[in-house]
Amino acid sequence: MQMDNQLPPKKAPGFCSFRYGLSFLLHCCNVTRMAQCTCLNLTMVVMVNSTDPHGLPNTSTKKLLDNIKNPVYNWGPDIQGIILSSTFYGFVIIQVPIGYFSRIYFVKKIIGFALCLSSVLSLLIPPAAGIGEVWLIACRTVQAVAQGIVGTAQSEIYVKWAPPLEGRLTSMSASGFLLGPFIVLVVTGVICESLGWPMVLYIFGACDCALCLLWLFLFYDDPKDHPCISISEKEYITSSLVQQVSSSRQSLPIKAMLKSLPVWAISIGSFTFFWSNNITTVYTPIFIDSMLHVNIKEDPESAWFKIFILKAAINVIGLIFYLIAEAEIQDWAKEKHHTHL
Repeated sequence: MQMDNQLPPKKAPGFCSFRYGLSFLLHCCNVTRMAQCTCLNLTMVVMVNSTDPHGLPNTSTKKLLDNIKNPVYNWGPDIQGIILSSTFYGFVIIQVPIGYFSRIYFVKKIIGFALCLSSVLSLLIPPAAGIGEVWLIACRTVQAVAQGIVGTAQSEIYVKWAPPLEGRLTSMSASGFLLGPFIVLVVTGVICESLGWPMVLYIFGACDCALCLLWLFLFYDDPKDHPCISISEKEYITSSLVQQVSSSRQSLPIKAMLKSLPVWAISIGSFTFFWSNNITTVYTPIFIDSMLHVNIKEDPESAWFKIFILKAAINVIGLIFYLIAEAEIQDWAKEKHHTHL
């Protein structure tokens, strides 16, 4: 009888359930968040006048109209570096505080406020760039704080929403971190060429505003309080998380974590991945423009295609090395003279 009481009820519907819908909503939020984070890296090659440091050419009506649609600024490499790196300032300073406050306050309000702030700042970036680079850097830094809040606080959601055996929920939402930059890489060139670079920020900002409204209407901090979730799914989630919720307020084992090899392996792997991914995402467009001398304004289709191919090639090469490294050691490598491997 005691074992029967510990068993969870019959499993609720999977992919069509509300918890998977919530995971997909978080996935979309991560897509727009990373899109806003990386889109300025690509639009920077259109925003900066690299051919004439003293002013904009005014040789034809077509160029004049293009300058109105695509404002160009005389920013040197140092200013460009500060603007691009300002995104990461906010990420660094917000991780630990928001991880603590997300356990005390309502996650719905925290993430909802951060989504709203990030979307509004995305809409303000084009006019801020027109006022001056200082305002642009300030907007990007505060926006990074808001995006860091969303990325950190969502981990607390699964404490009450994700059954222990359904790790695919977190995988589904986390996949948005990679899909967002990919979408930006595909559509930014088309938008810049047809509508102008400010529309890139306006479009992703508007998408984030829509997701913010969906978030405030659809998400509840606890599945027990949600009016739309089915009773069977609610019972399945709460019963499967009884032990996890009861032990979730234990003190953080800092000493054990510092001595744990798996923790160090995950930390180093995550650091190297995000560092290399951010470097390639930030500087690939600038590398194409400055080192390969591809003028994106004279031949936009070819330039954007080269940016896409170079970024895709980096990821494919990394995947090939990963597939080789994860393979099992073959029998010929296990012979006596190879035992040191």
